[in-house]
Amino acid sequence: MDGLNLCYPMSYFRICALFLPTVCVVFVASLRAEVGLGAPFQDHMVLQRGKPLNIWGSAAPGEVVTVTFADSHARTQAGATGRWQLQLPAQKASAEGRPLTAEGENRLELHDVLVGEVWLCAGQSNMEFGLSHIAGAEAVIESAQYPLIRQLKVPRRVSDEPLDVTAGTWQVCSPETAGTFSAVGYYFARQVQAQTGVPVGILNVTHGGTRVEGWTRAETLAAHPEFAFVAEEWQETLARYPAAQAAYEKRLAQWQARKAVGQDASAKPRPPLGPGHHYTPSGLYNGMLHPVIPMTLRGILWYQGESNSRRAAPYEAQLVAMVEDWRQAFGQGDLPFYAVQLPGYVRAPENPVEQEGWVAIRAAQAHIATLPQAGLACAIDLGEHHNIHPTHKRRVGERLARLALHRQYGVPLQDTGPQLRSVVRKQGQLRLRFADVGAGLVAIGNVASGFELAGVDGIFHPADAAVQISGNCVVVTSERVPEPVSVRYAWQPWQEGYLYNASMLPAPPFRWVEE
Repeated sequence: MDGLNLCYPMSYFRICALFLPTVCVVFVASLRAEVGLGAPFQDHMVLQRGKPLNIWGSAAPGEVVTVTFADSHARTQAGATGRWQLQLPAQKASAEGRPLTAEGENRLELHDVLVGEVWLCAGQSNMEFGLSHIAGAEAVIESAQYPLIRQLKVPRRVSDEPLDVTAGTWQVCSPETAGTFSAVGYYFARQVQAQTGVPVGILNVTHGGTRVEGWTRAETLAAHPEFAFVAEEWQETLARYPAAQAAYEKRLAQWQARKAVGQDASAKPRPPLGPGHHYTPSGLYNGMLHPVIPMTLRGILWYQGESNSRRAAPYEAQLVAMVEDWRQAFGQGDLPFYAVQLPGYVRAPENPVEQEGWVAIRAAQAHIATLPQAGLACAIDLGEHHNIHPTHKRRVGERLARLALHRQYGVPLQDTGPQLRSVVRKQGQLRLRFADVGAGLVAIGNVASGFELAGVDGIFHPADAAVQISGNCVVVTSERVPEPVSVRYAWQPWQEGYLYNASMLPAPPFRWVEE
């Protein structure tokens, strides 16, 4: 304190000198890092069966850590940064909740740990879409008593640097918790659990309104010259941010003033893009995905693309790069990757750029199905005309489950809609032959709309009711195109009437040009 002179006898300092080393030792010991487990490792979690289990966490540098689960244990030493990682041997499925322990200077014990199937559900709002928002949610949630289905919801978080922690917790599916589950993930898990009989865990890593570049590592974006615009445009956005934020605050104050006196305040001003926004390149990868890497998984479910539709041209390359990026990061080979193809939707009929973008995103998503261990669940018939968040999530989840059940678990199911295999031109007609039709092609009223033909001029015209369906073939004609050289199907954001196979799975959009 000012003006206060404190004097102590010399003996005081001699006593302090004697005890100071002990005090320092106690203080330093209190700062030693305790053994901690990585973000996904919590009570009620599900571990992946049949594969070596990646377990990781933190400790004091050099500290020896032992992890025990069931009859297995493994030991490692924390590195210089305090991070440690080890593998437990592959485990058999188990619906019995058992403890998992991590022990060093301290001991952690997780309770009620199951072993089954673990899937990562990722993407934007339609994957995030909670079960509480579907039509008839109250009755569905009331009966959602499935203790062998569990979800870890990673909270929304954007970061410029990779994070290791998250505040999410595992939830056991019950009427009290089911409303927060991803609706797509819930219905997927229901089917997989029913067919396999083992526990199913869902890692819900989703954030509405997000772009694919936000989910991709910075190193991956930098390694592709065609993605350079992502970082360049974001730096320009950050440079404009101070002025944009000042202008926003002024508009917001004016809006609040008008609203306070009962004047028409119109729409509330939206804050500008800037630091921490979910458009931040790599921000979602760092803040939400990185904390769960390298969790041992069975595969990945992906529902995204809406927010990239206004600039769709690079999306195919971006999505392929992201898939490869994630597979490399998890380090488990070609992890199965099943994507949802965008449903029917019309945002702005008068805006051809948006219309074309929606179609282009679907075409890019179709390419994913050509990658190893990848597949596409077509949802084109599950949309709502002016609703970008359609409520038909049950069939989306079940179509993803068909892919997984057939390809990962060997269940004999039809997992895709009709696939175009060949086209024959004869007497002004195009005869299209399809595979994956089951007992035959199906169209409501025996008429499938959405087919268009073009001649050498490249101008497409609707085939309308001139579509003839027979077995595994469709014959397409148009009076306006006497000599067709190209055909396309469902090449619009929205249409009425679709082509199905006997399992009522829709044919995905396609385009064919005679060579």
